[in-house]
Amino acid sequence: MVVGALASAFAPNVLLLVIFRFILGIGAGGDYPVSAVLMSEFSNRRSRGRLVALVFSMQALGTICGYIAGLSLLSTGMNEDYVWRIILALGAVPAAVVLYLRRKMPESPRYRARVQGQADLAAADIAAYSEGVIRASADGEQRSRLSLQQFLTDRRYLLWLIGTAGTWFVFAIAAVPGYYLAAHFMDRIGHRLLQMIGFFFMGLAFLLIGVIPNVTTTVAPFLVLFGFSYFFAEFGPNTTTFVLPAEIFPTSARTTGHGIAAGVAKVGAFIGVFLLPVIKTDFGVAGAMRLFAAFSWSGSCSRSCCPSPLERAWTKRQARAMSCWRPSALPGRLPSRPADATCGLTPGPRVSRQHG
Repeated sequence: MVVGALASAFAPNVLLLVIFRFILGIGAGGDYPVSAVLMSEFSNRRSRGRLVALVFSMQALGTICGYIAGLSLLSTGMNEDYVWRIILALGAVPAAVVLYLRRKMPESPRYRARVQGQADLAAADIAAYSEGVIRASADGEQRSRLSLQQFLTDRRYLLWLIGTAGTWFVFAIAAVPGYYLAAHFMDRIGHRLLQMIGFFFMGLAFLLIGVIPNVTTTVAPFLVLFGFSYFFAEFGPNTTTFVLPAEIFPTSARTTGHGIAAGVAKVGAFIGVFLLPVIKTDFGVAGAMRLFAAFSWSGSCSRSCCPSPLERAWTKRQARAMSCWRPSALPGRLPSRPADATCGLTPGPRVSRQHG
C-alpha cells in the first residue's frame, strides 16, 4: 500500500495511475481480512464483536480525514494538479504506520499454536506481550491446518461462507453513528439479529422512498428517509458482514473465509454500479427503490446460513481461548480478573504484577 500510494502520486499518465492503484488495491485487499482476524483472535469472548466492529468503523474516521485533507488543500488555492497528487501520497502515511506497528505485534498465539504447531513460542509471546501478566504452558496443544480445498469442500464451512458472503453481496448491491452504535450493542443484541434489524429497516426506508409520491423531489423528507436507510446500513449489515466471518471460521482458514466473503461483496458492488443505470431506465427511480427494498429483505434470509458467535456452543478449550486476551490485560493495565486462560493453551501459574 505504501508503494502503491506513493507511485500513484507520481504517475505520469493515466495507464500507470491505474496500474499503481491496482497495486495499492492488492495491499488493501490483503490487509482487509487480516485486520479483522487479528482483532478477533486477540480479543476476549465477551467483547470480541465490539472490538472487531470498532476496527471496521475506523474507515468512517478515515473517510472524514480524507475529506478534511482534500478541502484543506483546496482552500489554500493550491494548483489542483498538485492537490490530487498530494492526497494520493497521503495514503501512504497510515499504511506506513500500520506496517511499523504490525512489526511490533506478535503472531496470533492461537494461530502459532494450532496452525504452526509452535505452542512453546506462542506461550512465550503471550508472556512477553503482556509483560508477564499472562503466562501459559503449552502442554496438550495439537496442530491443525485446513487446506483451501478442505475448507471449500466442507459442507458446514461452505454454508457459513454462503451466509457471510451472501449478506455482504446483497448489502453491496442494495454513518458514523451507525458504526459506533453497532460496535456498542453488537455483543448485547447478537450479530445475526442486528444484521436482520439493519436489513429490515433499510428495506423499509427504500420501500417508502419508492411508494411515497414525489418524495425524491422534496428535500427534507428525502434526506430523512435516506439518512434513515444509511444509519441502519451501518447499524446492521455493513458492520456485521465484516465481523461475522472474522469469528465463525476455524483458525487456519479464518482469513481465507473472510477474504472470500469480502471479495464476493466487491463483486456485488461492481454489479450494482453497472446495473443501477439500467434499472433506473427500465423501472424509474421509484421502481428501483422498491427493487432495492426486496434485495435488502432478501439479505435477512442468508443469516440462517451461518451461526451467531453468541449462539454457538463453544468447547471449553475454545471458551478459554476466547477469554484470555482482554483490553485490561494489555501492557500498563492490570487484568480485571485472574488471567487463567491463554488462547487455547493449557493454563500455567498465575503471575501477580506489582506497580512500579
